[in-house]
Amino acid sequence: MVKTILWVEDEKDQFRAFSNSISKKYEIVRAVDYLSARSEIDKNAYDLYIIDIILPSGIIMNSREQIDRELPQISDTYYGIELIKYIREKKITTPILVVTVVAEQEKINCITSIDPDIKYILKYGATTDDVKKMVDELL
Repeated sequence: MVKTILWVEDEKDQFRAFSNSISKKYEIVRAVDYLSARSEIDKNAYDLYIIDIILPSGIIMNSREQIDRELPQISDTYYGIELIKYIREKKITTPILVVTVVAEQEKINCITSIDPDIKYILKYGATTDDVKKMVDELL
């Protein structure tokens, strides 16, 4: 049976660049924002989650109060971190690979505090082979 990956990446070119070689071996479902990723997680089980940290929310808000009510813990555009929290709060133990441009130690520490087993690859320092190798290791 083919292993499935939910890849949460809003940048089409980044997604294509990294997923091309992986899609030959695994089935990849792409989500482009926080809300569409949550919907996929709620509907389907995956063998691996690949998550970017800087993501749009996917929420169309009418007011600041609605934003505060819907996503009170989110600041800036780090919806990927909130998505990781959501996955682990649901007691889903599926491996997570973070592929992102975010290199700030504070954000890395935040992610590893949620789950120290999460793997982390910086997009601009990685090749498609680096990502493929890590995916193969996790699956």
